[in-house]
Amino acid sequence: MIEDIELDKQIDPDQLDVEWLDQSNLFYKYSSALNEAISNREDKKLLVERKKKELDTLKSELELDIRRDPNSFELDKVTESSVKAAILASDDHKKLLEKYFEACEEYNTALEEVNMLFTCVNTMQEKKTALENLVRLLGQQYFSTPVVPRDLPTEYQRRKQEKEKTQKTAKGKIRKRMRKDDDGS
Repeated sequence: MIEDIELDKQIDPDQLDVEWLDQSNLFYKYSSALNEAISNREDKKLLVERKKKELDTLKSELELDIRRDPNSFELDKVTESSVKAAILASDDHKKLLEKYFEACEEYNTALEEVNMLFTCVNTMQEKKTALENLVRLLGQQYFSTPVVPRDLPTEYQRRKQEKEKTQKTAKGKIRKRMRKDDDGS
């Protein structure tokens, strides 16, 4: 989905009508994906909180067990530092801590996906704005081929000269014909 953004954000100025028709679908595509990603992120966040709670509960249970029976944990003396060390050395604690870190990684991945999709949705908003502006420019004939305005005085003089030249040519032909008629009659 996120890989599609490079293609989806492009605008073909020669097909603005098609771009407009597709814009709502693209926006829905990324908005819908964002909603799913947010839901997934919230699930991952809840999982992290659960794992944290399980870890805290395990620490409390281990601490109580260690204080009740320090010999089973191979402790000669029960001190705060020795209890903490025994908790950290516990296999159950290590396993649960690893699961907590995995849940944190999954949450961070989900968070990253949400951020990327927010960027995609914002990109689709920017595309909409760009399409609106392109349509305005098109309406103002911005994309039409340039037409050089006529230089009216020069054009008038040119036409006048052409007219005079045509008249001279016509008069010349008439004179020629009249001479032929005079000579041949």
